[in-house]
Amino acid sequence: MADEQRHLARLRWRVTELCVLRAWSRGRRHCARLPDATDEEGAAWHAKVAERVAKDYEVPVDTNAAVADAEGAVR
Repeated sequence: MADEQRHLARLRWRVTELCVLRAWSRGRRHCARLPDATDEEGAAWHAKVAERVAKDYEVPVDTNAAVADAEGAVR
């Protein structure tokens, strides 16, 4: 039972991180108020979580295609 509870706790935290990222991408906050935090601290927390989670979803840039597109646009 303890293993299942740990798994569910990790899953709940991951869902919260994804909700923070989604809200942050829309210019909003997922958690309206964080306990014992000022507005600046809350904004910093949201930004930190969103930036960390966004790294999981970065699209790799194909530099050769980007250069070819840029050269094609210049011609």
